Amino acid sequence: MVRKTIKESTKGLGLAVKSLYADMIPSNRLESTIFFSTLIWFLLFSLLFSFYVDLSEDQVELMGYDTFFYIGGDYPKLHLSKLLSWNLRHPCFVIFNLPSLIIDALLFYKLHVFVFSFISCIISSLSNLMIFKICREIGADKWATITAIILFPTFAHVILLSGQPETFVFTMFFMVLLILSAVLRHSNYYTDSILFLFLTGTTLTNCVKFLFVKIWEENGNIYNAIKRTTRSSWLFCIMFLLTAAGLVYRIVYKHIPLNDAIFNDTLKFVHELPNKFYLAWCHFLSEPILFHSTNLIVYTKDATVLPPYPSILMDMVIAFIYILSIYGLVRNIRSLVGKICLSCMLFDLFMHFVVGYGLNELQLFCEHWIFFVPITLSLAVSSLKNSLLRGSVIGFLLLVAVFFSLYNGYCYIHSM
Repeated sequence: MVRKTIKESTKGLGLAVKSLYADMIPSNRLESTIFFSTLIWFLLFSLLFSFYVDLSEDQVELMGYDTFFYIGGDYPKLHLSKLLSWNLRHPCFVIFNLPSLIIDALLFYKLHVFVFSFISCIISSLSNLMIFKICREIGADKWATITAIILFPTFAHVILLSGQPETFVFTMFFMVLLILSAVLRHSNYYTDSILFLFLTGTTLTNCVKFLFVKIWEENGNIYNAIKRTTRSSWLFCIMFLLTAAGLVYRIVYKHIPLNDAIFNDTLKFVHELPNKFYLAWCHFLSEPILFHSTNLIVYTKDATVLPPYPSILMDMVIAFIYILSIYGLVRNIRSLVGKICLSCMLFDLFMHFVVGYGLNELQLFCEHWIFFVPITLSLAVSSLKNSLLRGSVIGFLLLVAVFFSLYNGYCYIHSM
């Protein structure tokens, strides 16, 4: 009986992996163009980072802070104690980076920064492709969607995070895949189990977003959604127990106090500067604060809030993008994607603006929710009935994409 159950589960998981893989990769020439163009774009910044930033300084901290623990130093090693390190916020994230660590080891730890950055670029590029697939599947105009996914990789924080093996990059990737699976109606017990594992294993609070998706898939039936979410947690629980072995190791052999071993800095909050509302207005789409820190994306805690944009035109452009995005969300608020967008965004805003969770992670709420912007943008532009107006907005957004790419690219390079 047990053998039969294991065999069925293995087969089910195999089919689910195959289904999810087919969802995320390009399926035609246009999608291949989108993926590879985005990948080349991100790799340009990743290569700059790899060659110009020195990670050997003790006072700096890689923005992919979870990963720096494994690739930092002169001789990074794949130690068991590191592999089983346990963090309540990101309970299985270490294991998800295992392929990168193995590749790094096979290359004798000579290209560890580039290895992690390259894989992160692939993940970010696939995320951009899946955003395109979501928009097209829910009926967004082709050219409006293409414009949105051209604009998205030019946002400042998207450029920054694409080259970093961060939990935020993983969160965006698996959230977009979860939404795409729901839109395509490919969700089942095994795909849900895999996605719950990766989403919740990356960041524990993502289990709430998973629940939101299931609530709207079940047409608002909370009981059924909770039941589906609970049934989908088994794979995560198994992996969670494996990483928890690292917790035991830290307590028993490293003699770390129980409270420090479990929580560490997890329950610390930030309510002081920088003003996160100011930050959300000015520095997600263009010129974020991390461009002005000591060592670009390798930063210290002495980064300061940027002054206002040099021109009011910048504020007008930012306002236009946000207003258009909100318009697209409001018009489609009753759709599956609209409900998912709103509920997940409100949850993140509550966690980071109201509760104030976060240390010096000024990029904290970027790739947790900003990928909704190209989705709602494409829906907003698609809803414009006048072809001349729609074409004008598309043209303007393309100009903004060119401007953002030049401006943010300059800031990125200049900061090094």
